Amino acid sequence: MIKFKKLLLCFFLSTSLTVIAEEAEQTYGDWEVGSFIYNKTPFSFANTTNDSNSTLGVICMESSDTCMPYVVNRLSCENDGKYPALVSIDGGIASIEMSCLIIEDRYLFLLPDSQLDYILTSNSFGIAFGTNIGKFKAAYFSLAGSAKAVIAAKLTIDAIPSSKSKSSSDKESSNFKDTVL
Repeated sequence: MIKFKKLLLCFFLSTSLTVIAEEAEQTYGDWEVGSFIYNKTPFSFANTTNDSNSTLGVICMESSDTCMPYVVNRLSCENDGKYPALVSIDGGIASIEMSCLIIEDRYLFLLPDSQLDYILTSNSFGIAFGTNIGKFKAAYFSLAGSAKAVIAAKLTIDAIPSSKSKSSSDKESSNFKDTVL
């Protein structure tokens, strides 16, 4: 499952500057929603960027039932490494384990799927990472509009006709012939 998440996130982040957007981005509170196609596969996303240019978001793919949460910040990590973090939400604090993915000098932290529930139901989201010098780096994000944005991202991907269903319907339609009754 983690490799699948990393593949999706690679597609999203490595092409974020060069993909053609399907629709204009939508804004919900502090969150933006958009979509793109990469290698004939549709994706949608919802994210927010804080004042220190850290990003919290989710990415959705047509073949997945859920959207995957991620954080991008300026900390480094080892590819496929596992990293503990503390997450703060309205209801308290939880410890999590993230995985790391490196793409062209970008260090991406993939959050456990359970964090999506917090993004949908809380007002703020904070995350504290341990650094290699024995200190913590914290990032805080507004979740104003996050639930609507994530729902919009999911609805966007669900509304895009599946490339698999297109190819199967193309095959089916090629089997039909005009028939006079």
